[in-house]
Amino acid sequence: MVRIGKVFATAVLTFILFGATACTKSPQQQNSDGVYLPSGSLLISKAIPEVSQSSAAQSLLGFIPVIPSLDVKGSWISIDSSTKTVALMNGETIARSFSAQVGELPKGEFQLLHKQRTPLWYAPDSYFAARRLNVPAQGDRSRFRRGALGEYALFINKDTPIHSGPVWLDEIGGIRISDAEMMQLYPIFEIGDRVVIK
Repeated sequence: MVRIGKVFATAVLTFILFGATACTKSPQQQNSDGVYLPSGSLLISKAIPEVSQSSAAQSLLGFIPVIPSLDVKGSWISIDSSTKTVALMNGETIARSFSAQVGELPKGEFQLLHKQRTPLWYAPDSYFAARRLNVPAQGDRSRFRRGALGEYALFINKDTPIHSGPVWLDEIGGIRISDAEMMQLYPIFEIGDRVVIK
């Protein structure tokens, strides 16, 4: 029994060694069934054929670039000037929506520039001219009006506040919502948060 085991092990080892050296020889003949070596062994693997530039270009049907996800995450503000609404967004979902008074608004995507409690409003020349008042010099203290924007204001840019002023004035402009609605928006948003005006 031991002798048969040794013979079998020797035969397996010979087969493995012969197969390894046989596979390193170059093929001698080829038929429709494969490539055979002179010993009669079948060649298991072939060298990878070289790819020419012309065949690579012909086989390339197209290229589809990776497009980054456009999903919007987190809280942001959407302002629709045509429907006069301000929406508190959570990702792509409307969490709350408010009706608003809106003036001339710049369209596009912005980052919240500034937020202020008891904000000051800087009155333009038109404010004084419309009331037949003397127009003060630029930077004069009398141009700064506290209370015109309400208790809280979020500034999209220096000329466009979201505010809850007690009255709507074209000179103030921006986006006016109620005090209660402003108190919901103000604590949620920080400088740099996304604001979209469409």
